[in-house]
Amino acid sequence: MLQPRPTRAPAGRLLRLSLVLNPVAPQPRLAEVARMGDRAGIGALWVTDVHPLDRRPAATDAFHALSVVAPVVRRAQVGLMLTPAPGSADDVARMTGALQQELAGRLEVGLRLGRLGPIALEGYIAALRRQWAASERPAPPVSLQTELGPSLAPAVRAADDAVVVAGTLEGVEVLAQEARAVCAAAGRDPATLGLAVELPISIGRTTAEAWARWESDEALAGLGPPAEVAIFGTLEQGHEQVIRLAHAGVTDLRCVLPEAVDVHDVIAQLTALSIGTVDVLAPGSPRSRAPEPPKGWGGRPRFPTT
Repeated sequence: MLQPRPTRAPAGRLLRLSLVLNPVAPQPRLAEVARMGDRAGIGALWVTDVHPLDRRPAATDAFHALSVVAPVVRRAQVGLMLTPAPGSADDVARMTGALQQELAGRLEVGLRLGRLGPIALEGYIAALRRQWAASERPAPPVSLQTELGPSLAPAVRAADDAVVVAGTLEGVEVLAQEARAVCAAAGRDPATLGLAVELPISIGRTTAEAWARWESDEALAGLGPPAEVAIFGTLEQGHEQVIRLAHAGVTDLRCVLPEAVDVHDVIAQLTALSIGTVDVLAPGSPRSRAPEPPKGWGGRPRFPTT
């Protein structure tokens, strides 16, 4: 029987923050961004076999890319997102089992439908779990990328997390509600299914800076209005969007970063987006008033009174 291990928000956070590394980037760049994210406190770093935005194949095999990333990651979870081929479950189970041991239990595995239908993919997950159990190694958590409709059912029955696919922030909220309803209908407590979402992100100290980062990346610029399809704008605006996602039930935000020269600055600002908890923060809630300046702040008066 499945003992779910859904992704949970860390203490004091609205949700877990993850990075989806660019699979078409050169290997030194993969390692550099992974190292930055790990040091900044990002919860998980994902290697994928296709670009999450334009579906380009990865520059290197996903397992090889993970072998580049894993040695530089000390604290974060390391995720491997695959499009499984029929008949590959034994090989994938063997390779992921070895990686799980190398990473001291910090590996996570994600699957897309690919050429497998929803029912076949459910069997694929079961085959992975059998192989992991036979090896007596800790089994990695499994997330399943899904959309509305029949493809959602295997995630509800077999996965720890569902990775929802939606073109807009509003669509994410609709799909999250649908996932909870399907869970309840299947007799599974919705709280036992983690909800992850992959979204592009462009945060700046000003909206103009966020726009510059967005438009410098061709894959991002072609997606549509960024305020509708991404976490976008200033830190305060991005925080408000993350609050919305957390209240919709999202537990893991997998961020697709812009290909910006100053990506380290984006990562640094990113870590502040998840601060808070859903029991304290609600969408649209007023911000705390800024504190008064200290007495005497501002230096010598321009026009002395004495």
